[in-house]
Amino acid sequence: MDLSKNHDEQKTEVTELIDISIKLAIANSQNKKIIEQHLQTLRIGLLSFSRFLTPNSNPILSRIITEFEDDKYWLIWLTVFEMIMQSPDSWAFPCKSEIIDFYKTVSLKSAWSDVIKEINKPRNKYLKNLLNRFVQELSIAQI
Repeated sequence: MDLSKNHDEQKTEVTELIDISIKLAIANSQNKKIIEQHLQTLRIGLLSFSRFLTPNSNPILSRIITEFEDDKYWLIWLTVFEMIMQSPDSWAFPCKSEIIDFYKTVSLKSAWSDVIKEINKPRNKYLKNLLNRFVQELSIAQI
């Protein structure tokens, strides 16, 4: 992201790069070695986008949620929750039905165990805390 650009230009630039990453990840989804690289690139893009993420209209978030439900995309699932919780409006997302439905869907998939393994690595304590915070806020939102 070019930090010398204004906010809207940065958002446009990151959005375009995420679009390219999505296309590359989907186009190479059958090649395990190549897809890992593209998923890591997409992860970086999504985390860069978190500063622009709002609970209102989010075509990128909606696209990720619908196109990356397959088990092989478990790292992207984790990234979705990470970017939501790093968003300036993180408090608003656990109330959104789209996010709740996504959580309910992916948390019951067999690859969710990969998410659990990843967040329990000592170096990923912050991820575990972010996901725990999301679940706590989700519980509060359901009351």
